Amino acid sequence: MNRTALVRFLTKNSATASLVAILMIALVVFASLSPSFATGSNVLNIAIQGSATAIVATAMTFVIITSGIDLSVGSSIFLGGVILALGSGTGLPPVLLFLLVIGASVAVGALQGGLIGYLGLNPLLTTIGTMTILRGIGERISQMRPIQVAGDYTTFGTGRILGVPAPVLVALGFAIVAFVVDRYTSAGRLLRAIGSNPIGARESGVRTKLITWIAYVLVGLAVGIAALVMVGRLRSVNPGVGDGFELTVITAVVLGGTSLMGGSGSVVGSLLGAFLLATVENGLVLVGASPYWYDIFRAAVLILAVTAAALARQKPRWLPSFSSIRVRGERRLASTR
Repeated sequence: MNRTALVRFLTKNSATASLVAILMIALVVFASLSPSFATGSNVLNIAIQGSATAIVATAMTFVIITSGIDLSVGSSIFLGGVILALGSGTGLPPVLLFLLVIGASVAVGALQGGLIGYLGLNPLLTTIGTMTILRGIGERISQMRPIQVAGDYTTFGTGRILGVPAPVLVALGFAIVAFVVDRYTSAGRLLRAIGSNPIGARESGVRTKLITWIAYVLVGLAVGIAALVMVGRLRSVNPGVGDGFELTVITAVVLGGTSLMGGSGSVVGSLLGAFLLATVENGLVLVGASPYWYDIFRAAVLILAVTAAALARQKPRWLPSFSSIRVRGERRLASTR
């Protein structure tokens, strides 16, 4: 790639390039503060820690591009983990139990997609309600107690293929599929059309309800897989699993350059955002910082993203429009004649 092509690429993908630069800076800073940070085992550990977030963030990108949101992903992972843990003690074949967990999460996504896409319910309020219901069901089934997962059922979290941890491979594989769908199929263009101008997209023949429904189903699929990865890695499920996970996922997505107002987004950016958050969390632990700093960082990123989106979509009232300036100028010219 020559210099001109490199400049063109960085200009076109400025958000992704900026995120890569921030990630590199974070790596250098934490490596200088903690000798154990830059070791190969720790870098691999960061990749494993960020895998579940990366899986859901790549799918969440599609939902947010449509101007939607899904706050139920953390509770859905908890419920999926409860199903996995309880099912592992019944002797069900692992593959059948894995499909059951994924199927339950897909069903949740399909339900939410139907309510939001076809009935036109508010995504925020709908998924808050679902979040509460799923958390309550999981707590009722588990009786608010930790449940161990049998070894044969932790493959997605602890397995390895050719020496590479299964969570990393699953996250990369899911991200590649999402990237191809977004970049090389019509789905990506239709999602952006819905997010930018839903009325115009519908009037031009786009099946907005169906595509919105599919976006939430994909999030359900991602959540089911992420539940197998997260709970399999932990080898148990407790009432705290998935708590706050939805904020981590949304932060990763907006870090990657996806607008909370919809219409634009990047699967690659969301993937990088997920691993940036995992890097920050891991680095703070190694340098002995309070874990609350991670929550502060995550919340600050969300607030800045919402502020930036609002400023981009809505002109401040104190700034006069160009048309008003032109009208005033014409009036002054007319008065001098």
